[in-house]
Amino acid sequence: MNLKKIAATIFRGWALFFTTTLTGLLIGGFLAVTKPNFYESTGTFLLRPGGENLSLNPGADPEVYQRLNLRANAEAILLSEELLRRVVNRIGPAKILAPYQPSDGPPRPGESWVSRLRRGIHRFQRWWNDPGDYVPNEQDALLHLQYNLLTIKPRRSDTITVSYAAYNPLLAQEILRVYMEEARKRHVEAYTDVDIQLVEKEHREAKTKMERAAFQLEKFLKDLEVLDFPSELSQARDVLSRARLEQTTIQNRIQTNQIILEKLQKRLQETERYQTLEEPMSMTRPRVMALQNRVNELEEDLARAKGRFQPGADEILQLEERLRATKDQLEAELAKGPIIRVQKRRRENPEWTAIQNRAYEIKLALEVDRQAVVQAGIEVKKAEARLTELADHKDRYLELDRLVRSTRADFEFEEQRLRLARKKSLAAQVGMSSLGVIAHANLPLEKSGPNRFKMLLGGIFGGAFFGLFFLLLRAVTDSTIRNPEDLEKLTKLKVLASIPKLTRRNLRRHQALRITTWS
Repeated sequence: MNLKKIAATIFRGWALFFTTTLTGLLIGGFLAVTKPNFYESTGTFLLRPGGENLSLNPGADPEVYQRLNLRANAEAILLSEELLRRVVNRIGPAKILAPYQPSDGPPRPGESWVSRLRRGIHRFQRWWNDPGDYVPNEQDALLHLQYNLLTIKPRRSDTITVSYAAYNPLLAQEILRVYMEEARKRHVEAYTDVDIQLVEKEHREAKTKMERAAFQLEKFLKDLEVLDFPSELSQARDVLSRARLEQTTIQNRIQTNQIILEKLQKRLQETERYQTLEEPMSMTRPRVMALQNRVNELEEDLARAKGRFQPGADEILQLEERLRATKDQLEAELAKGPIIRVQKRRRENPEWTAIQNRAYEIKLALEVDRQAVVQAGIEVKKAEARLTELADHKDRYLELDRLVRSTRADFEFEEQRLRLARKKSLAAQVGMSSLGVIAHANLPLEKSGPNRFKMLLGGIFGGAFFGLFFLLLRAVTDSTIRNPEDLEKLTKLKVLASIPKLTRRNLRRHQALRITTWS
């Protein structure tokens, strides 16, 4: 991307640039025509010297005052919603919310075209700003005042400048004048002494009512043996719910165990208590015992013979031969294995025993649950009785609680009134200042706005900016091959010749070149 390509793209897109600029001009012109004129009236307050730096600290002891800046108090009054509502009630929402209705007077014969154009523009503005069937109300008028009212408070000055903007100069002056008058009245009310004895009497009465209501509520809770009625009532509901759940759980468990016990008893009847078992028993063969005894006898005889005769004697040889033959016979008998016999034995059936034990466990559980369900029923009755008792006294508690809250709120209000009355009384002794007017609401002779020329310029520059933005975006994203240089960059090949596009302009130039060359 280079400047040459960007310039070519802008040159080719002159129509788009012209269209966006014209569109911006039309939008700016439309806003300039439809935007109503407004007039701003101004006035100035002065914090009169002498006591303007003296105020009371709301967080301190009512009997102790401190030196603070009164400016914050005055500004709070000027910006308070109560003051604005007074202005709305005095002037009326319909007048404050009056639509823009420019007037040039009746048509005059021979008036200039400028006057006729202005008259037409004003007619269009009246139609455009016509609210239709809208009915003004107090809340909208209050918001309108908050939006159009401006308070300027220099830091190093005792003045406070206020201004109000409206569609009509006389209306702007009237609204600001009423506002300044009501502001002075409100400031005087806020810092004027009151009948402190009457406030103290009402304070004592409110305190007595609060104490009486609190005593009644305390006695009521004490009779019920309750510390916190809502939590006790909620706890009683929870206890009853848990008791009923426990009772239902035990009853369901009893029913389930009864069904299981019936099935176990049925199975117990269908199952044999005893069963006969056939067990194989191995027995030694009788000949094996005899041969073993014969072997033992021969060994004893052989031992005695060896003691009586010489080695190699015929008696010893005969005994050894017999012992060897007897052992061979014994081994042959042992090789045959023991004799297996089947023995029948009667025993108690394990399945029947298991069923019997399970049934016994279920019976014990049923006995325990039957006793538990009785106790659960007693707990349910107790919980129901307690909940019923608390529910019967709920309305009385709510009534006493509302009375306590109401009397406490009244007492707090009277506390605040008494504290303020004491502060006002103390402030009156040292000379509290008030707002003074040094510049009344003026009548604006010329409109304060809007600047229609700036709107037109803003529309033109805005349209031109968007046109350039779109053209630059097109130049960045355009990949069209428009000249041999673009083709050489794309293919990395040298362009030797090109055929021009046969447009009417190129044909005329070619024909003129041929005539010049031939001639």
